[in-house]
Amino acid sequence: MIDGRPAILVVGAADTGRAPLLAALLRRELGGHVAVSSAGVLGHAGEPASAEVHLVLEQYGLTLGAHMARHLDSESIQGADLLLAIDRGTAYVARTRTQAPVLALSDLAQAEDLPDPHRMPLGVWVATAQAYKAQLAFGLPAIRARLQLDTARAAAPEAPPHPANEPVAAATPSVAAGDRADHIARLTRLLETAQVLPEIVDWARLVQEATERLQALASLAAGPGDFTPAATAMVLGVMAQASRTPDEHQIERLLRSIHRLGTPVDVQMLAEIGAEISMRSA
Repeated sequence: MIDGRPAILVVGAADTGRAPLLAALLRRELGGHVAVSSAGVLGHAGEPASAEVHLVLEQYGLTLGAHMARHLDSESIQGADLLLAIDRGTAYVARTRTQAPVLALSDLAQAEDLPDPHRMPLGVWVATAQAYKAQLAFGLPAIRARLQLDTARAAAPEAPPHPANEPVAAATPSVAAGDRADHIARLTRLLETAQVLPEIVDWARLVQEATERLQALASLAAGPGDFTPAATAMVLGVMAQASRTPDEHQIERLLRSIHRLGTPVDVQMLAEIGAEISMRSA
């Protein structure tokens, strides 16, 4: 038990890829009634989760915060009622290090182990997340039974607490708190994801965040001669008019225009941005 709640420790290889991915998906399924954290059997303690994990979870409205990998040892195992391994091989290794109960998700789901998508394209990570969701659908009843978790109570998730292996920030900064570089970096990341994997992107939700970022950029105008507000309005207008994710060429034009917003916008640059983002251009 951790903080009076049943606790699951998801065990992976390095705790930078599949383990935090599965832990985040499991945390969403179980809500705040169960403490879910992760650790790895290899020596990667202190390393962040891979960028692919953050990008995939973003599409599910999930975040890892400041996740840092942990090693599977007595400290990480302390308080865990169940160790859930990402595959049978990892479960075997985990059983050699602890007397705590260890189950492989693939065993619970009566499915094949999923291959490690490390260094694979983002689409493979998306497929892995979808496969984990399917395995969890089969495995959750057994997990709840192991934890003696009331099914009705678990079906009504609360806001999940911050995972044990993720530092809690003092405060979550608002979108408006960033500088030009912060907003452009975030907008770039959103659009690049839509460019590579349009099938998993919720375009309406992306536009909603982009609206906040672009409005924040507009508020950072250097003075009357800085036409950043007009430029951001044009970019936002084009994005909001699109009812679905634009094609990769249209997104590329949006990206080039957004990158121009890193400095004050003069009249000439404003005209160039207007021409650049025209969806009618070839």
